[in-house]
Amino acid sequence: MKNLLSIILLFSPIVLFTQTIVSTSPENKNAIVEESTGIHCSYCPDGHAILNQVVEQNPNDVFVIKFHEGGYAWDCDPNGGHDFNNDIANQLGVMGQATGQPSASVNRQVFPSYSMTAGGTAMSRGSWAAAINSVTSESSYVNVGVEASIEGNQLEVHVELYYTSNSPVASNFINIAILQNETIGPQMGSEFNPDYRASNAPNPDYAHGEYDYRHMNRMVDMINGLAGDQVTETSQGSFIDRTYTYTLPTFYNDVAVDISQIEIVAFVTDGNEIITGSGADASYQLPPYDLSLNSIDSPSGSGFFTENEYVVVTITNNGENEVSNFDISYQVNNGSVVTETYTGTLASGSSIQYSFNATYDFSQAGDYTITAYITYESDEVDTNNSSSTTITAIEAGDCPDEYELPIVWRENFECYDPFAIDNIEGWTIIDNDGGTTWGANGVDFTNESYVGAGIIFNYPLATPVSGDASVWNTYEGNQGLYFFASGANATTIPNDDWMISPEFSMDGVTSPILSFWAKSLTDQYGLERFQIGVGTTTNPSDFTIITPGSYVEPPTQWTQYQYDLSAYEGQNIRLAIHYMGNDSFVLMMDNFVIEGTLGVTNYNSLEMSLYPNPVDQNYVTIETPISGSKEIEVFDLLGKKVIDVNSSSNQLDISQLNSGVYMVRVTVGNQSSTTKLIVE
Repeated sequence: MKNLLSIILLFSPIVLFTQTIVSTSPENKNAIVEESTGIHCSYCPDGHAILNQVVEQNPNDVFVIKFHEGGYAWDCDPNGGHDFNNDIANQLGVMGQATGQPSASVNRQVFPSYSMTAGGTAMSRGSWAAAINSVTSESSYVNVGVEASIEGNQLEVHVELYYTSNSPVASNFINIAILQNETIGPQMGSEFNPDYRASNAPNPDYAHGEYDYRHMNRMVDMINGLAGDQVTETSQGSFIDRTYTYTLPTFYNDVAVDISQIEIVAFVTDGNEIITGSGADASYQLPPYDLSLNSIDSPSGSGFFTENEYVVVTITNNGENEVSNFDISYQVNNGSVVTETYTGTLASGSSIQYSFNATYDFSQAGDYTITAYITYESDEVDTNNSSSTTITAIEAGDCPDEYELPIVWRENFECYDPFAIDNIEGWTIIDNDGGTTWGANGVDFTNESYVGAGIIFNYPLATPVSGDASVWNTYEGNQGLYFFASGANATTIPNDDWMISPEFSMDGVTSPILSFWAKSLTDQYGLERFQIGVGTTTNPSDFTIITPGSYVEPPTQWTQYQYDLSAYEGQNIRLAIHYMGNDSFVLMMDNFVIEGTLGVTNYNSLEMSLYPNPVDQNYVTIETPISGSKEIEVFDLLGKKVIDVNSSSNQLDISQLNSGVYMVRVTVGNQSSTTKLIVE
């Protein structure tokens, strides 16, 4: 009787499978398109648009998996949040053997007429439609059905296979790609796919003026990886029914998971080519109560931290019901636990940034591990209630950089924002070449591959990636002024970059000497080139070049350069740095100083005092034994003149000055004196 039943079932598949999700009728293959893309790939949106059109024309026959990998797949938002790369994406990139982006493989088949490289599966976008048409015209020996659901953070994927004919190989493999849709982030070239643009203007937070863009079909992981789940029952009539469970994280890299936008593509391979596949959006059911502590937002990374830093975290209500009165705690380096109660109401699906009232002292250099967590009795999901991060506090550089005559001017670049490429106070920045600068393989840093002149490079905040990162170190302190060569946009452009200093006075010293330190990062692409000029305006054509020859080529070791500025005694001048690299790499400069010998005639020949000093009010009194009109000049410690008045009054209005140290020079007739003023 058992044998007879087996025979009936074998020859009656329709009776057996009427309640399944997979078709039992012979079908052609579905196309599984794996597209290599990247945020900084200008023509990738055109590839997205092409695939959208193909999918629209072939509903339920074409499924797209987009993976971000390669040199164009990096986040240009200084605030982060768009790191779409992952290890599987990098492996897919290697498998396809592409020579550029966008590229795509269709069912991992090799199309000799279309392939970018011999034997490779990757094709440029002009060949995708033809390859898809070819695949979907082929018969398939197996059909795939898939459905998925999410409850809490648990993803369940149900896959069924039905073999309408024998597989030519003994084993097949089930692969399941997890995709996320509607992730908003930067994208170059968005004008080629305006349907995916999510903003009406460039987002100023992005480094290159990209628009907000809807990143769709974005592969975040694969259940069972690229190897897949083996299937050995591959003969005609075989029915495979498998269910997979997967715990969704709160984030993939620094990108939040949105369970309402999860899509699944399941496909079958023979170990090399994809035979066919199918896709489905994951349905989801929210648990009644589920709070998640998504991230510790501040402090973060490496930098200079204070004695009273606020710890800031992001919390999301993932449950169906609103919540209130839950505890939030943080702990630093296994020390005392700080616990506070959130008394507000957090609606379903909403998030808050919570700043603890109790601050912490992170001012001492070193590593700090911060752990934050939520305690809520009704919470039904306990796998997303905590988050940890490690920050590194570094010792601050010498800022403000205090000096007195006979030092006329000093610049150590410690007082500016790390990795600034504009708004460098007092400096005039001129980028005549307009080229995109080279990125670096050895270190990662904010504003990498920028367009501009110099960059305030902070060595402790740069992230080492490979090789000896110490070659990037400044001469002194944490920050220096670095210039990167243009050429990253595939067009070699000689640099024509100018950085012009604030104006400063050479009065009161004789035989002034300019000194500074410079080096070429490497000589692999040729040594760097620069000139130094002296002028009185912010127009490069007005500057007199004082360096010898056509340019200076510094070696790959920090080298001090000195130039005589005696010709400019008694004048108000500016310095200009002219970077002239020609497809080289990085010019590094640091610690500019101008100093001389105290003048016998003018320096301190005028008796003068300031009071009160230090001063914490809007006026300071200037006392001199000589009456009459006085020229009063005030300079900050960057050499920038902030006050220049002629007055017969002994009262100087300093209400516009910020707290800090200033140099005050008073001239009456042919006598002058310079004194330090401290504003509190």
